Amino acid sequence: MPVDIYLNYEKIGFKTKHSYNPEAGHLWTCTRRNLGIEETITISSGSATYVEDARVLVQLDPRLKEPEAALSSLQFMVTIPFEGNSEDKCRELQQWIIDNLYNDKAENTCGDVKFTIHAPTNMVRMLTVVKKY
Repeated sequence: MPVDIYLNYEKIGFKTKHSYNPEAGHLWTCTRRNLGIEETITISSGSATYVEDARVLVQLDPRLKEPEAALSSLQFMVTIPFEGNSEDKCRELQQWIIDNLYNDKAENTCGDVKFTIHAPTNMVRMLTVVKKY
């Protein structure tokens, strides 16, 4: 559920905004800014009771941060409970993120959830999480 994601990110210092459009559905946006790093988590769904997709976007100031600074936010997403996840799978996904931090469009699946890492530049890292139907 969206609440599982945004409340967990709020616990580590993110601020959340929610918007609703009858045609597009719900959108939750969680943000946090620190020196040299801007993190945005977006969660979208047609209903407040399930997640269709989520995205973790980390933008880095290359003068202050290396891409590894994005790891904690990317890895945190895979620790949030979802169908098919387990403690072992969570560790596997966290290691997969480390192993693929520099691999643009690397993909992994867990049950009916698809994870994709995007690494278009040294200044941007993104993890998309999409429920497959």
